[in-house]
Amino acid sequence: MRISDILTLLFWGLFYIFDEGENLVYIFLAATFHESAHIFFYYIFKAKIDSVRILPYGISASFRSTVKLSYKKETVALFAGPCFNLIVAVFCLIINSFLFVDGLETFFLYNAAYFMMNIIPIFPLDGGRILRNLLLQRFSSDFALKISGVFSVFFLALLFVISVWVFTESGGNFSLILVSLYLIITFFTKPD
Repeated sequence: MRISDILTLLFWGLFYIFDEGENLVYIFLAATFHESAHIFFYYIFKAKIDSVRILPYGISASFRSTVKLSYKKETVALFAGPCFNLIVAVFCLIINSFLFVDGLETFFLYNAAYFMMNIIPIFPLDGGRILRNLLLQRFSSDFALKISGVFSVFFLALLFVISVWVFTESGGNFSLILVSLYLIITFFTKPD
């Protein structure tokens, strides 16, 4: 069992215990919409799905391709996930302005959160991968990886500080701390 699998079980177990499981459905739906958009664009670009895993911050699909995707195509596929969450969030707002649907506001919040989290330039999130691809289009691989690494470390530190602030201001909501700790561990242990 890999460390990410142990962290996933721990994260979801704690989340279920303290949240009583009521938001898990919204999280998985938002994650499913997000990952489906990635899968759709990778499929259009002829990439094959290698695996799908459930992680603390959502669902992650790995792709392989018979041909190497250009940085532009990969960037489009990476943008698709957060953009689809944004579209779903806006759609929820529009529907909610006309009629009340129980849970729609919560679903809006999770889709908006998926959008905002995934555009942060932290590797391995979409924003970090997008930044890396944009830099790789213009600079050497070493420079692009170094700059995207610096951005990741800066935003990881900022995210952790914000998560501690949210924890203290909310009276004990530690979910963002768990996400930021998971991202820190993943960033420093994942070789990509």
